[in-house]
Amino acid sequence: PVDTADGQRRLQALAGRLLDRADPSSHNQAMMELGALVCTPRSPDCAGCPIRAACAAFASKNPEDFPRKSPRAAPKPVQAACGLAVDARGRVLMARRPPEGLLGGLWELPGGELTAGADAAQALQVHLFERVGLDAEIGEGLATVEHVFSHRKLCLKVFRVVAARGALVPSWYDGCEYMDQAARAAAPRSRLADKVLAAVGHG
Repeated sequence: PVDTADGQRRLQALAGRLLDRADPSSHNQAMMELGALVCTPRSPDCAGCPIRAACAAFASKNPEDFPRKSPRAAPKPVQAACGLAVDARGRVLMARRPPEGLLGGLWELPGGELTAGADAAQALQVHLFERVGLDAEIGEGLATVEHVFSHRKLCLKVFRVVAARGALVPSWYDGCEYMDQAARAAAPRSRLADKVLAAVGHG
């Protein structure tokens, strides 16, 4: 496979052997144009390729099978829970993720990942206390939202927060506040957060 260390070494060696050392600039330009205009990953123009007679992919009669890459690992399943807390003015509690890491700096309903076998509502209660400082009473489940990242398949359970006591004190989160619809619309959010808000009627 071309995306392995061995594959990269072999490609580099082959490129070195093919290089026209008398005019490397023109050679490299020609190779880039060949890849961009003729030998494309999808629907390669084999009929118009000037080197098809020496091409193993063309000879295989399945040129779109090349270049061969390592099989992509299946996304890791991840379970998580978040809470919809709404204050007396109808504002929704939002929290900003840390600047580093997945979805860094974006706003979302507060929550966290679940360990295997954990009760989602109880785990959410702990996350809300540890991450935003709330002593929360967790109510019914409102929605389950699925979202696929490149390496993770998230199943996010959304619960209603029926009571929330204590001052907002962000810990793991970089910030937290109750937001009205205009403030939520202006806050940077991920597609996942938008899906969650839409699922609970606050999109």
